[in-house]
Amino acid sequence: MTPNLASIPPDYDRASFDRLMRTIEFAFAANHNSAVFGRDIDYSSLPTGGYNVHVGGLYVDAGVLKVVRSTDVFTPSLSGTGSIGSVTAT
Repeated sequence: MTPNLASIPPDYDRASFDRLMRTIEFAFAANHNSAVFGRDIDYSSLPTGGYNVHVGGLYVDAGVLKVVRSTDVFTPSLSGTGSIGSVTAT
């Protein structure tokens, strides 16, 4: 099933929005885990950040669907824990 996306108002940059619509349509076609029902979109299988996502790819940031642009810079997150030394109580 191909999603029926709304038309873009003529006062927007038509070429940019057409590219966005093609990207979204491609993402739905390529991702069998996504579903479109009426006005609801299930994008739970998309990444939650743009790191390692190709330019034009989609990701979700705090519930907002975003497109990776060529000017975006993403860094991987890193976390860790550790300890040094010991404590002796007498």
